[in-house]
Amino acid sequence: LYRTNAQSRIYEEKLLMKNIPYKIIGGQNFYGRKEVKDLICYLKAVDNGRDDMAVRRIVNVPKRGIGVSSVDKIQAYADTYEMGLLDAMFEAANVPGLNRAAAKVEGFTNLIMDFRDLLEEGVFLSELYDQILERTGYWEELVAENTEEAEARMENLIELKNKIVKYEEEAEHPTLSEL
Repeated sequence: LYRTNAQSRIYEEKLLMKNIPYKIIGGQNFYGRKEVKDLICYLKAVDNGRDDMAVRRIVNVPKRGIGVSSVDKIQAYADTYEMGLLDAMFEAANVPGLNRAAAKVEGFTNLIMDFRDLLEEGVFLSELYDQILERTGYWEELVAENTEEAEARMENLIELKNKIVKYEEEAEHPTLSEL
């Protein structure tokens, strides 16, 4: 039905809306693709940061040198003080045993705060999306990879942006929470 897997999103959405079961052969559903999940998790973290799984997914995407053990230490701190993972990351300097990783975590939380500031300044959601791709280095990493797989991922990210733009055009008051 379509030439590239990036084009599957529109079919998937229409089938989902009509409750028609479907199966994708030779690929994965649009929203199940790594790059799409990654960017959606970034948007979730910017929106409210309460989704610990989303934060855990993107804290080291692209690679920032924040390992699993560092994230586990932050999670233990969050559990101790009954807070979310991202909130605990904002207090990385207070997390016991984090040491050098604290500065890397601070770099990540600064990015999230910068994105939140952009949102408060009233940027379009599509502009925020572009900023996330650029400032995290996500897009640059795909370009540098220079493979067919990376090109397909870039096409998927372009398709996700198209969805965001369409939402902005159709929604009366587009918000990240409603996206």
